[in-house]
Amino acid sequence: MRVAVIGAGVIGLSTAQSLYEQHQSALRPLSIHVYADCFSPLTTSDGAAGFWQPYLYDKGNVQETKWNKETFDYLLSALRSPESTAMGIFLQSGYNLCTERLPRVIRVHRHTAAARGSAVSLRPPRGGSHRGQDLIIVLTLDLFAGPVV
Repeated sequence: MRVAVIGAGVIGLSTAQSLYEQHQSALRPLSIHVYADCFSPLTTSDGAAGFWQPYLYDKGNVQETKWNKETFDYLLSALRSPESTAMGIFLQSGYNLCTERLPRVIRVHRHTAAARGSAVSLRPPRGGSHRGQDLIIVLTLDLFAGPVV
């Protein structure tokens, strides 16, 4: 089977890698080609666009929640590897402030916690209020250092 992946940013490369890992034994021969107008280090994914955090989506799509958790677990395993420094993977803490309660989907990650009441010290938007805020620990993937399949 021949597969074309368009884009060599975080999403394109992780898609190519995921397809290879999940299907290379069943779909022989499996040929994956990544097409892009530029490759690392010239992609936006090599900078701030490489942040990963729980996905703010709540339409009841169980598959997307599963993919989200699998991605998080994969990045955590990469963070624990001896190559994490060379790959540019590190934890970066941060806050996402929301004017509405976050969906349950985002709470599948142990690094997400709601802050309410006195725990919230930032001012709400003019004329509004903060109904739910979550602390999010963000994995930053600065540079993809693996092979393109």
